[in-house]
Amino acid sequence: MIQKRQTQSKAKIKAAITELLLKNSDFNSITIRKITEKAQVNRSTFYLHYQDKYDLVDKLAHEVTRDFKEYLMLNSANGGLRENLIQALTYLQSQQKFMYALSQIIQINFSQRTRDFIKELITENPSFFYDSINPSLGLSKEYMLVTYAASIESLYIHWITTGAQESPQEIADMFLVIRGFYQKT
Repeated sequence: MIQKRQTQSKAKIKAAITELLLKNSDFNSITIRKITEKAQVNRSTFYLHYQDKYDLVDKLAHEVTRDFKEYLMLNSANGGLRENLIQALTYLQSQQKFMYALSQIIQINFSQRTRDFIKELITENPSFFYDSINPSLGLSKEYMLVTYAASIESLYIHWITTGAQESPQEIADMFLVIRGFYQKT
């Protein structure tokens, strides 16, 4: 029962910060009081889960990236890359409003965080992202990683900031086109 209440409180707080950011993208003007009033939770409930509003957005962003990674790697041995991408992107599409709101907070450098997360995914699971490197590109492994991550990050951020209008299937296919550029043929 307590776990269910905590989960509901966190969901209300997430919805509140998302709504406040979408209405007023100035993160500095958003207070804990505004968040808790919008979420209809006590300040003590907020502080039970988060230290401050920076901790709030950091933890929420971490939850989304963790969940995305789980969807992406789910049954990766059995499922194909495209199917896993579609699952992960479907999840991200369901989080679009929050991710868009997050992208508007200058202090957290959403673009760089996204790129770092993608580089981490690629480094941890290289065969999942490219089977073999195309030597004709003339790029060192370091520069290939940087350009590959930047390409994926640009595609993802554009998709999120323009309302995630394209289907997860369409975006997965775009990712695979980018992936194909870096592979041997």
